[in-house]
Amino acid sequence: MTLLLYLAVLLFFLALFAVGTANDVDVTVRFLGRSLGPMTMGAALAGAAIAGVAFASILGLIDG
Repeated sequence: MTLLLYLAVLLFFLALFAVGTANDVDVTVRFLGRSLGPMTMGAALAGAAIAGVAFASILGLIDG
């Protein structure tokens, strides 16, 4: 079961990498009333993935 979870996470990040490198469109990210950008779609996806992993890690530490 753990191996299946690892493979699902790996496939998710590989899909993010593929989409991020295939799109060179410039986007603007709006967060808490602030605008960041323009930046490439890959940078926005990478930032979102890093923030998601950090959030999940913090929840895991709090849960124990």
